[in-house]
This record gives sequence, structure tokens and C-alpha cells, in this order.
Amino acid sequence: MNVEMVAVKIPERKIVILGVYRRPSRDFKCFMDKLTDVLQELSAFEKFNVILTKDFNVDFIEESDHRNQLLNLIESFGLHITTIETSRVTQFSATCINVITDLSSELSVTVTEELNFSDHRSQSFIC
Repeated sequence: MNVEMVAVKIPERKIVILGVYRRPSRDFKCFMDKLTDVLQELSAFEKFNVILTKDFNVDFIEESDHRNQLLNLIESFGLHITTIETSRVTQFSATCINVITDLSSELSVTVTEELNFSDHRSQSFIC
């Protein structure tokens, strides 16, 4: 499996939250194709704010083809990244592989914080 996803629809808030995990060693094109299909399905919820979140295993800090392809896809659905803070920090590196997107950065606040029991920092959002 290239990607794992889960979606939660919150009708009273007009929000759909899509959580995504991409395995780092799997085929990136297959991941992009699957994510495109799911985002197209979610675009049917026209009056809903789609929030895309979690571990893409693509570093949003470093310039790369994978980063640019994913950013282009995100932006093509009218989504915006709400934070580009380091989300995975080790003694050797600091990367931003977990991001949160929504339709408008004015709709939510994103906070990144250290949990001390994971190799990823926690990201919370308030909408």
C-alpha cells in the first residue's frame, strides 16, 4: 500500500478533515494519483472546508520535485498550507513532513509543539 487515508465529515461545522500517511519508500506517482482522486471526490462537498493533514513524507522546507508536485496539487484544489514549521526533528536533521492545509489561512490557527514521546512534533489546529 502506497498511502493510507481517513476522512471525517463534520456537517455542523461544514468541514471535511482528510488525514494522509504516505510511506516514504513507496511510489510517489501512485500516491499523487490516489490523492488526486480523493481530493476530486471531496470537491463534491462544495460548501465544506476541506482540511488536508498529516505525514506526506515530503520535506516542505527543501526544494524538490516531490515537494513542488505536491504543492501544485494542493494549490490546484484551492488549498493553502497553514504552517511550514519543522515537524520531525532528530539529532541529524529537521524536516517539515507534516503539514495542515485548508481553503483559507484565515479559517484556522495551527500550532506545532513537542510531545517528547514521538519522533514527530504534534500539530494542532483550531477552526
